[in-house]
Amino acid sequence: MSDLPTTVLDLDGTIVFPETAEIEIPGRSRPTYLAASTASLLATISCRSKLYIATARSAASVAGLVRSLPHVTFAGFVLECGLVWRTDIAEPTRPLAVQQSISQALELRFPDWEQVHGYEQMICCVAPTTTDQPVEMMKEFLRGLGDAGSIWQVHQERHKTFLYPSELCKVSGLRKLGVATVDFAAGDDCRYDHSLLSMALNPMTLCSADEMVVRLVRDRNGFVSAGTNHRGATELMQWLNVKL
Repeated sequence: MSDLPTTVLDLDGTIVFPETAEIEIPGRSRPTYLAASTASLLATISCRSKLYIATARSAASVAGLVRSLPHVTFAGFVLECGLVWRTDIAEPTRPLAVQQSISQALELRFPDWEQVHGYEQMICCVAPTTTDQPVEMMKEFLRGLGDAGSIWQVHQERHKTFLYPSELCKVSGLRKLGVATVDFAAGDDCRYDHSLLSMALNPMTLCSADEMVVRLVRDRNGFVSAGTNHRGATELMQWLNVKL
């Protein structure tokens, strides 16, 4: 097993999509989906390489995917964009004490905001749809915490607002798992996947990925799918399977 190449895959926008397919993955507000054709290839790929998932999702969210793929063997998981890592997705969560403290203060300050549970180092919340500039409101909230809030960073992703205590880097999480070399990697988001695709010997992405990601992969002679969504994901896995 130790001589096998290393494969690292992002989930959302890379192999998992909101468009309906055969395998449903439960979510907070709506499910996402994985195509059966992609799942079948993942099972083969996991026998021919050390397969890691590297995602912005929490362990609780990824566990639902893993349960849906009993024939796929995973070598490890990088979660919350590198802030959390483990080899067993069922391992008990270990939230930071400071995260819990800020979550409590956040609940008092914004009682009508929903906090998404299951994260261990990130804080994820959803502001009411009528809220203007939730990121600026969150930055003001953190400034009010003084030193306790000074290290936290904020960004918005669709309807969710994320707070996190250090830079997001999937590569750092992989290194904590002992992964020094990434032979193959697939991702789609510049914020989350740029460093991962920059270090991979063979980067991959979909043609629908961030423009900077597509350019990076092409500049490094990697593989860019012709298709999008589930079709594109299957093309990625087919190319990877041939290369392995």
